[in-house]
Parts: sequence; structure tokens; C-alpha cells
Amino acid sequence: MNWQPLWSPMSLLVSLIILSGLHSPLGESNSKKAEDTPKLIELRGRVVDLLTELRQSYPVEPPRKPKSVLAFKTINGDLFILLETRTSVALFLDPRLHKKDLVIHGRTFPKSKVFEPTSYRTMKDGRLHDLYYWCDICSIKSLSPEDCACCQEPVILTEVPIMGNSRYKLPPQFSESVQP
Repeated sequence: MNWQPLWSPMSLLVSLIILSGLHSPLGESNSKKAEDTPKLIELRGRVVDLLTELRQSYPVEPPRKPKSVLAFKTINGDLFILLETRTSVALFLDPRLHKKDLVIHGRTFPKSKVFEPTSYRTMKDGRLHDLYYWCDICSIKSLSPEDCACCQEPVILTEVPIMGNSRYKLPPQFSESVQP
């Protein structure tokens, strides 16, 4: 009769590594990683130049003219440095957006004030509006103010009120100030 082990050497080794990781410092660092993951948040405010905002409160004078760093200033006065991505490129390229009251969704990164916008809308006359760029020739929506990817003609900044039956709902903290 041939004796067969119940556990193969490899499966036994993998099991021991997994079990030892649950009680070791390595296992503890894995549980801390949940605290180190980006958090999804919503902010309301405006896009601002970070240096200009800092100069209003602090004696900040760089030795030479720095490249502009954009930040998002919330209605509470908090500043978040904006991360430029394909989704947020319009915030960097279209200065008209800096004059608008925005509601943006995105994520913040642990131990930093860096914000990665994933979507943004405008608040106009107490109502939430979708914001996009429209090509009249091709009937294409875009997130970027750059010329249409299809016909290479200019696009139009478009704001459309979000209707009450839309899949997008206004967050509870803003529901009191918005008329249905």
C-alpha cells in the first residue's frame, strides 16, 4: 500500500505563510493598508490658483515666477491640490470653469491634500447642472475643451440642468438649498 500525504509540500507551505501572516507584523501592515486607501468624497467650491490663495493669508513669495498650480477651494475654505487626469483636463484648460460654483466627486489620497476629480457639475441658480463640451457638427459630448476629436472643429461649453428624474441625485447636504 502506497502512502500518500494529505498535504502536498507546496500547499502546506502556502497555508503556513498565510496563517503566519495573520499574526505577524506583516499581517498588521496588511490590515493598515485599508486606512491607506484613497477615499471617495464630494466637494463644493471653485478652482483657484494655489499660490494666489496662499498669498492672501501667508507671506509666500517664490524666488521666480512658478508654474501655476491649480487647487480646489471648498465652500469651507479648505484647499485641495488638483490632480490632472483625462477626466479633469477641462479644469486645467478652460479658465471659464474657474468662475463657476462646482460640485466635484473624486478621491483624496491618504496623508495628502491631493484630489483626483472623477466627475464635476455646476451649481447655477440653486440647481445642479451637467457640464460637458458639445460638438454641433458631430453631435459628440466631450470632457475636454479641445477641438472635436472627430471633425477638429471647436466645441461648445454646455451646462444642462439635471432633471428630478435623472439618475444623478443631489447630495443630502445640498438638498435644502436646491429647488426641485
